[in-house]
This record gives sequence, C-alpha cells and structure tokens, in this order.
Amino acid sequence: MRVDTLPPVFAQFNRQVENIRKQTAKEWSSSCPKCGGDDRCRWFLDDKPLGWCRRCLNVFWPDNGERPSPEEMELWRRQREQEEVRRKQSAERALEYLRSQRLWEQYHEQLNEHGRELWRRRGLDDAWQSWYGLGYCANWRGGPTLTIPYFDRRREVLNIKHRLLGITDQDGKYRYEVSGQPQHLYLTNPADAVTDHVIVVEGEIKAMVTFATLGELIVVGIPGATPPKYMLPLLAKAERITLIMDPGAELEAYRLGKALGIARVRVLIPPMKIDDGIIAAGLTARDVRYLINQAIPVEST
Repeated sequence: MRVDTLPPVFAQFNRQVENIRKQTAKEWSSSCPKCGGDDRCRWFLDDKPLGWCRRCLNVFWPDNGERPSPEEMELWRRQREQEEVRRKQSAERALEYLRSQRLWEQYHEQLNEHGRELWRRRGLDDAWQSWYGLGYCANWRGGPTLTIPYFDRRREVLNIKHRLLGITDQDGKYRYEVSGQPQHLYLTNPADAVTDHVIVVEGEIKAMVTFATLGELIVVGIPGATPPKYMLPLLAKAERITLIMDPGAELEAYRLGKALGIARVRVLIPPMKIDDGIIAAGLTARDVRYLINQAIPVEST
C-alpha cells in the first residue's frame, strides 16, 4: 500500500526518503536515508520507534524517541535479521507454489458472469480478459477480488495482483498474491520488446485499457506514480517514452521523467484518468493517439 508520508513520529525523515509504503499496521518501508535504494529501509512503530536499513544496517531514531540500550539494540538487530531470512524463504516458497499450482489459471477459470461483467465495466471485454489472463476470486483472504497476473517476456508468471472489491481507498485497493517480492513492470504484451516508442501508463488496468484501444503500440504499466528505482532500467532501451499519468500527478511526472531521462520523455496528464476517458467519454484509438502526440516535455509539467 502506498502512502505519502511516514507516521508523524518519523516526520523528520519524510524529505530524505522515497517510495514510502505501509506494510503492516506498525511497519512502513521506503528508500534508505543513507544508502538510497528502494524498499530496503523499514520503519517500526513500536514502544521505541526506529528505522532500520536492511542493506547498510544503519538505524534511524526520531528526534523525540527513546533510544534502546546497546544490549536491546543488538538483540533487536538479531531478531530483524532472523525475520528477514524467514521472510525471504517464505516468499520463495509462496512463489514456487503459485507457479506449480498455476494459480492465475485457477482464478481465470473462476471468472463467472459476475466477474466478467466487473472487468467489462473496466473497459475489457471477454476477449481481452482472456488475452491478459484476468481472473476473479470470490473469497481471497476474506473478500472478493479481481486478479491480474504479471508475466515476463517468456510468459513465466512473476506474481498476481489482486484488486480488492468493496473496500475504501484508505487502506489501498491492491494486494499481491506473494508479498515480499520486487515489483514488476506490467507488460500488456509480453512478446513485445520494450524498445522504440514506449507508452508508460500509471496503473496496470489503465495500461490494459490503453493497449486494448491502441492495439499496436508498446504499452506498459507502472505500479503507481512513484515506481521503485530498480524498475527504471527495464525502460533503458526505449528511444522515446510517453508517460501517461493521472490528473494531479504533475510533480511525480516531473521526477519520474527526470529519472528516465528528460531528452526522451514526454508527459501526458489528461483531464481525467485515461481509462475513464476511453470508457466514459468514448475516446477512440484515433483520439488517444492524438492525445499522445500532444504530450509535453518533462520540464513543462
């Protein structure tokens, strides 16, 4: 789940880190204030709140927080390292189970008329539902979800993303089948090399609807307006990039455009989300291409 800031006790670090995400009720992740990176620093909202980088092992205390004793700190470090080993082993087993049981196919087979209609309302007819391997689960961890499998270029599944239904935005609408895995670029057509002109869309469903409308252009999805830095090299071979972002994401678009390389990036922020425009306003492939051609340089956002 993505949030904009760390808990108030860690407010002093908000401008020093990026890609802040809430992991549990008392744990957040972000880049590290010292060594950068992504998803490597953990912030724990315990009796003695602190941050800890899994890579450089630095510890970060809030200005007004109570610091543990050296003995408590050493015990805490050992516990975190043991938990990290267990977490990685558990994630590896879960991913192997996902692949061996072909869970994405099971979810796709569960697409009843209700599930298919939910996808149709999102702009994806039955043929596109089959193309993307989309699915439905009536009761995943306590509630219904729509499912989106992630594939690499060899069509090997990397993870499954669940779009939770019937919840508020407060806690986030998306969960991964296997937690603890890196986030991935969403390939609307895994057979396409990510080269030449690449349309990068904020959000997987928006990317799917855009590709279904355009058909022949290379379209990929990113998980939100601030994707992790380790994802950016996957776009290194693109000669030209058009970022399609949600309304209000000008600052994120500017930062992402700079990170990808100003010279090759242009930005499109339409007045409504791109999939809403296609579904509600009836934008055609010609209309979307026209909008893409109107994308502006990064420094103009």
